[in-house]
Amino acid sequence: MVALLVALTFVAALVIDSVVRKNRREERRIEFPLTAQAAVQTAQAARPAASVLVVDDEQTVRNSCRKILSQEGYKVDVAQSGEEALGKVKGNGFDLVITDWKMPKVDGLEMARRIKKEKPNTQVIMITGYPSVDSSIEAIRSGVADYVPKPFTPEELTDAALRVLQKAGRVTAAVPAQSA
Repeated sequence: MVALLVALTFVAALVIDSVVRKNRREERRIEFPLTAQAAVQTAQAARPAASVLVVDDEQTVRNSCRKILSQEGYKVDVAQSGEEALGKVKGNGFDLVITDWKMPKVDGLEMARRIKKEKPNTQVIMITGYPSVDSSIEAIRSGVADYVPKPFTPEELTDAALRVLQKAGRVTAAVPAQSA
């Protein structure tokens, strides 16, 4: 069992080293044995930091998403309403907006439509506690890149973010950071 763990650590280190050199075009030395924490840090360094805006009227959801995404190396800002988010998107260049669907005044769907009209390269992920086939179709027709039903796990959120950003060409590293 120990031999298998050492072998897997060695292979992971080689893959991470290859990704780092390919993405940064510079040589990076990794010392062995590679600890789990070092593997996480190396993987995070390999992935360029994308800027993400999290929009939700619930503070606990905003804070949770910020924590999860920050730990993955993303630069994260938050907004508590659609109006606040639209102002931030106009003033800043976000790679990704993750928004709740149901919010007062400007809901996530209307916000996604406006963002895609003004900043077509900004990707949008819709999160909702009211998932349905019809709502997912409506979201995709409005330019939403992915649709994540609540409640979601940290892995579901980070997988969706990475998948959308890779598809848009905003990040190229294929080695997601994983907690030890």
